[in-house]
Amino acid sequence: AEHVAGVTIPIELHAGEWIAAGTCGLEGARHGGDTVLRFRDPEGAEVSYSDDACGSLGSRISYRATRDGPHQLVLACYG
Repeated sequence: AEHVAGVTIPIELHAGEWIAAGTCGLEGARHGGDTVLRFRDPEGAEVSYSDDACGSLGSRISYRATRDGPHQLVLACYG
């Protein structure tokens, strides 16, 4: 399947803060396709990745920031 570009959401985090994001496994989360989540640190390095989580085609990540700064949550899908 071909990877389809999605959205990038900027998130400001401080060292020690946690983030949880997903299209499954969290209250109110839902997906209508095969989603992929990537989380990037302030330098742009991928520090968390999820595909096919929750026994489905959804995605779910949790991450504890190791440094202050603007992180990025990238949501995409296969289609």
